[in-house]
Amino acid sequence: MKKKGLLLILLLWFALAYSQSKGSGVRATYIYEWPNFSYQKEYTLLVSNGISKYMRRQNKEKIETTQGYKIYFQKDYYDWYYDSKNKKIIQQKYLDDDKIGIAKWNANDFKWILKNQFEEINGYKVQKAISKAYIGGVADHPYGDVIAWFAPEIPLDSGPERYYGLPGLILKIEFTGRSATCTLKELFFDKIEKIDIPNKGKVITKKEAL
Repeated sequence: MKKKGLLLILLLWFALAYSQSKGSGVRATYIYEWPNFSYQKEYTLLVSNGISKYMRRQNKEKIETTQGYKIYFQKDYYDWYYDSKNKKIIQQKYLDDDKIGIAKWNANDFKWILKNQFEEINGYKVQKAISKAYIGGVADHPYGDVIAWFAPEIPLDSGPERYYGLPGLILKIEFTGRSATCTLKELFFDKIEKIDIPNKGKVITKKEAL
């Protein structure tokens, strides 16, 4: 327990020192895509003072592949917040009746297994980690395990698509059960305004939020 506590303190200290040297926040743009279906969307992750905000805007739509397969996407509008210091998740979800739902839960969703495998993404050395994916009930078949590639030199324990908890910013997400990926496109060390965690909305469950 003492070693884990010391590791957490060191990670937070390095994150603070890193943010001060690079800028007061991080703005990352990710490309979410299904390579087999020529489908791409851009989403943004903001990180400032230990608070992350990931904004996803997926419209209801249908795409058809050259092989004649049809893929249906449900509307999925949400703002996801991760409080790294207090280990809390807050998510605002835009519901079908135009109301805003809000869900809160403890940040303990993943049990990452680090692998001794390394690659390079956008000039950053990344390491591989694996955990069970968590996907909402709208999925028509399981995503399987999630594979995250994180950059230890960027000591922020956040990432896209509601994945977090690694000793470095997640630059890429992929799955063993689907071809979908989410990969860093651009990363800026900017002055990010304070990210305010919301507390208003219709209370919904974690399952409903996902």
